[in-house]
Amino acid sequence: MARLKSTLLQEKKELEVDKIFRALVKLEGSDLHLKTGQPPMVRVRGELKPLNRPPIENEEMVDLLMPMMDDRNLLIFEQEGGADFSYQCEVDGVRWRFRINMLKALGSSRFGGAANQQLDSRLQRPVSTRIG
Repeated sequence: MARLKSTLLQEKKELEVDKIFRALVKLEGSDLHLKTGQPPMVRVRGELKPLNRPPIENEEMVDLLMPMMDDRNLLIFEQEGGADFSYQCEVDGVRWRFRINMLKALGSSRFGGAANQQLDSRLQRPVSTRIG
């Protein structure tokens, strides 16, 4: 109980991946796709568009995504090759929630990437039902 309480009261620190989530919200995108070797892709009004940044290589993908997972999801990711969880990020004073589907590349220990679905912060429902 004490561990849960300290986790809930802990101040969330800023992660590098939060910049990409902010871009998703500001572009009014519904989905964010991160795949090794490609720039981040944002789905805006049904169309996937690359963000204006270089492709994400494997080491950067690990640095972006691993800090988002707690111990439980790290274990699931390691054992099963993928993990599904939620993540929150503040954008202009509003807390946004995202559904994360993270997976390893088939037959590899490398990150395959992540599909992230934005949940509407006001309605608490998926903005889009399409992922992938």
